[in-house]
Amino acid sequence: MSFQDWGIFQHVGPNRSGKSMSMAIEAWKAYRRGIEVYANCSTNPFTEEVEHILNFPHTDYVPGELMQLGLRSVYVMTDQAEQFMDATAPTKAVRQMGYFGYQAKKRLLAWHYDTVRAKNIYNRVRLNPDWIIYSKRYPHDWKKPLKAIRLELTTDEKGDGNVQSRVRWIGVPPAPPASTFFPLYNDVAMVRAED
Repeated sequence: MSFQDWGIFQHVGPNRSGKSMSMAIEAWKAYRRGIEVYANCSTNPFTEEVEHILNFPHTDYVPGELMQLGLRSVYVMTDQAEQFMDATAPTKAVRQMGYFGYQAKKRLLAWHYDTVRAKNIYNRVRLNPDWIIYSKRYPHDWKKPLKAIRLELTTDEKGDGNVQSRVRWIGVPPAPPASTFFPLYNDVAMVRAED
């Protein structure tokens, strides 16, 4: 299995555990394969400049407007998804994200979104991923320099209750050190929710 496969991928883990990094790495792989990449970069209200999440060519989008874009065969990254798919606030924009998720596979999209707590995500989205990817940072103390990230990928892709699980590592030999991926994305970009 490659993250580059089409489908819906929910990245879950504590803050600073590598969720955005793993999405950025997969976005980079998609970009290198010639697939257009979309990211929910926000505009700083004081400087009016876009704070890009990704440091390579991509298209910025507003999450609540994904459904209207008519996307097909692209990679979509939604960083800090709970801000746009809040389970406690099913607004029109949040419902649109649910509808977008229902259309993602038939439109051959690779949609990656992350959250610290899956239950914060609107149920029409959080109950629909093909893969759930749990990230764990090493060392666990986020104030110490990052050495590696452990990704546990789980799926019930056949829908028969037979959950499959795999483990991938970022930064463990023979892979490059995790810190080498920082140039791919802006790990301090502020993601702002829509009004």
